[in-house]
Parts: sequence; C-alpha cells; structure tokens
Amino acid sequence: MGFQVIPASVPASREDWSRARDAPASELPKLNEAQEREVQEFSLDIDEYRRLRVLLRKYVLQRQNRQGHFFGNFILEAIRPAGKYVSLAAVSRKGTPQGWKVTIQHEQRGIVEFQCPLEVVEALSEGLATTEQTEGLRSDILAELDQAGFLEAAS
Repeated sequence: MGFQVIPASVPASREDWSRARDAPASELPKLNEAQEREVQEFSLDIDEYRRLRVLLRKYVLQRQNRQGHFFGNFILEAIRPAGKYVSLAAVSRKGTPQGWKVTIQHEQRGIVEFQCPLEVVEALSEGLATTEQTEGLRSDILAELDQAGFLEAAS
C-alpha cells in the first residue's frame, strides 16, 4: 500500500529562489486565465509574476514531494517491525511549519499522528543526516507506535 505526500506551497528555500530567479525566460510557465487576470488587475510585471509566483511555487512543490517520498520510504522501513497491520497513510508539510506530520494507521487500533523536525527530514533526504539523527528518528517513530499500542499488537 502506498502513502500520500502532502506538500505545502511555502516556504521556499534559498535554492528554490535562486533557481526561479536565474531560470531562462524559455522555462517560465504560461499563465492560466485566473493568473492573467490577477496580473492585469494588480498591474504586476508578467515575467516577475511567472518567475517568482508560478515557477517558484512549482520548485517548492517539487522539492517537498521529493523530500516527502524519501522520508516516507524511511518511515516504511522504520515501521516494518510493527507488523502487517500497520501502514503509513501520509506525510504532510501542510499546516506544520516546523516539520513534517506523519500519519500511521493500524487496521484494528486506529491512527497515530506525530511531527518530525524539518531540519532532520531535510538532512535525511539530502543524505546529510548523522547516524545519531537517523537512529534517533527511527527510535522516535517506534516510540510513537509503542505509545499508541501498535507495537504490542504486533507481538
């Protein structure tokens, strides 16, 4: 069973801003009708809008989707000891400015949700996490499952 990645449209990283700012004009996206109306209504510069509103948002969502899938796969490995009744439902950045929200479900015992710090998830997805961070995150995930009674159900 797969899991859902729910990105948020903010915040943009420095890398996202740089990519959008330095993108060639040929890579700027076309605007839909609503975006064209907004540009006209507020007398905005169309290239700046295409670059710093539309393209930047695209880059943010791509990065967060990439991070979310990497993080989700890490969680799948971490929850494996909990058994076949436990699955990862979603990882989400939406509404969680300080990190990623994790939603894990147990077929018989319900759902547990918790947050993981943004810095740790970013380091993990970029291959920069220390062994201490990686093992600490794995331990925290299992502790959340244990507290929810998901691990005892696997025994």
